[in-house]
Formats: sequence, C-alpha cells, structure tokens
Amino acid sequence: MSTPADRSDFARRVSSFLIDCGAALCTGLLAALVAQAAFSLSTDQEETIAAITVLVAWFVFVPVMTAVTRGQSLGKVVAATRVYRHDRPIGIGTSINRDVLARFIWVVPMVFLADSIWAAGADRQTLRDKVTDTYVLKEPGYGGRGVIAAVLGVGSIAGWFGLATLLNP
Repeated sequence: MSTPADRSDFARRVSSFLIDCGAALCTGLLAALVAQAAFSLSTDQEETIAAITVLVAWFVFVPVMTAVTRGQSLGKVVAATRVYRHDRPIGIGTSINRDVLARFIWVVPMVFLADSIWAAGADRQTLRDKVTDTYVLKEPGYGGRGVIAAVLGVGSIAGWFGLATLLNP
C-alpha cells in the first residue's frame, strides 16, 4: 500500500485535470468549428455537436486512455502521475467508476469544490478516490515536468476560450 508521501501532490492533480478538460473541450469546439464550416447548421446544432464531442472526447481521453496506459489519462501522462487500486494501475472499469460515474456527485452544489480540495489533505485522496478505493501516485519524471503540466493545463483551458470565441463571436 502506498503512503501519502508517494502520492501525487495537489498541483499535479489540478494540472492533470485541467489538461484532460482542456483537451476534451478543445476537441468538442474543433468539431463544432469543422461542422460549422462544412454545413449550414443552426447554433443549437453546433452546440449539440460540441457537447456530444466533448463527452466522447472525455471518455476517450480519460477511461479509455487510462486502460491503454495502465492508469494514466492524457493529463496524468504529462503530470507524471498514475492511478492505482490495490497496488495495481487501474483499468477501464475502475476508471469509468472513478472518472465518469463518481463525478456525478459534482452536481450537488459545493461537492466539486469539496472533492477537489480533499486531495490537498493529509492522505491526498479525493472523495471519489475514497469511494472507488483508488489513489494517485507520482511517477518518475524529468525535472520541470510540473511546470510543463501547469502551463499545458492553463494553456488548454485558454485554447478552449479561444475556440469558443471563434465559434460564437
């Protein structure tokens, strides 16, 4: 069993999440921009395409990639972290439970904030980690990876804002 010292710090977890979100959001907006350029669509149709693509992209970038890379989403690869359960990297089933189904608790007001801040606690587990019996460990990485992850995380969200502006000027 891992110790809290082996577990990922809060900054890496936030960076990883921002990269995953930014990648899914940018993919959805790019799909809407392509559809807008190729077809004569209403704003509602463009938004539907964007929303469906974001959901599909999230599923591909997080649970599917986690299964393929043995516990790492796109953001976790960059941030040099990996999700474990019972001292083994998680697969697609646990990832779906942790990263898709358990996120539904975020619809309850303030739970998103509580879940996120919980990772900064002594045992470095979110509420979702506790529910799914998982933990995020640091992986060996090169120096400066944390800075790269932070820049990419913020950059991916900035890219989303830029693409959203292009879609709806």
